[in-house]
Amino acid sequence: MSGASRLVTVIMLLAAWGCARAADIAIYVSPAGNDARKGISEVDAVASIQRAVKLAETVPLGTERVKIVLMPGVYRAQRFEAAGHPDHVPILITSGGSGRAVFDGNGHGGTWMILRPGSGHPANITIDNVDVRNYVTAISVTGDRDNSARWAGGLAIRNSRFSDIGDIARSGAKPSTAAIRLVNADHNVIAGNEFTHIRNNKSCVLLHAIYVAHGSTNNLIEGNVFSDSCGDAIRFRDGSDNNVVRNNSFIDAWARSPVSDWFCNKDRRGDCTKVSGECPSLNNLVEGNRVISRKLPPTEIYVPWGSELPAGCPTGMRAIIR
Repeated sequence: MSGASRLVTVIMLLAAWGCARAADIAIYVSPAGNDARKGISEVDAVASIQRAVKLAETVPLGTERVKIVLMPGVYRAQRFEAAGHPDHVPILITSGGSGRAVFDGNGHGGTWMILRPGSGHPANITIDNVDVRNYVTAISVTGDRDNSARWAGGLAIRNSRFSDIGDIARSGAKPSTAAIRLVNADHNVIAGNEFTHIRNNKSCVLLHAIYVAHGSTNNLIEGNVFSDSCGDAIRFRDGSDNNVVRNNSFIDAWARSPVSDWFCNKDRRGDCTKVSGECPSLNNLVEGNRVISRKLPPTEIYVPWGSELPAGCPTGMRAIIR
């Protein structure tokens, strides 16, 4: 958005909200809404989460928080992108009213949310109490895997439900690798969520509920429940260090182990695509988790893939298990 366009948007919002400064602003979204509206009340709700996020990212300086209120109901085939407010204003996306907002891919698949790198700061976005189902990928936090300075992050995902995620969501879709994908993504929190039926029709072993990859560091994965899914539920890859996986429950949700680490070793493979090469992930804490086997054979909580260290990779402990 150009500076002039952003100024026009801010002026329109100030007029709609009726004040020059606001401590806390609410933007309403409804399945019966209209994106031509401003979203300042339930009866003036917008229709799409993308419209609400664009409004939230342009609120005036001095706003303490933006709350995107998702009215209960089913939102079909919606997708959106975000980067966060340029002046660090926190954005909360949450269900409002007496029920939950349900986002259903409705046979179109794709990725429900993409978080892009911000202007060198955390996005300060929280998603809370939302259902996401029937998407090929639910959330992708998309930093630049080849440039560590262009990281994405500062996203909190709490108390939400993710179900029927993978290539099962759309006929003819390519196999998915993640329900939630972190690529060069730092300082994210994924806590208190449910992941159920995370599956591909093809190459199911490649699909992970949470894929922590390519330099994704200092993330917290805590108190989630993973069930009835294929592929290792949490997969670390390529220098994704200093993450915490704590107090989660894994119920028949693994290929080999609920938590694992892998890297594409250029010294031994010809299909690695990262020019600089990949290294194992180090110093990840895995503690207090439960592994419950009802249909699958029992397994250990963590397995590292690949034993030989590529040239130039740092050494250290790949995981601390407690």
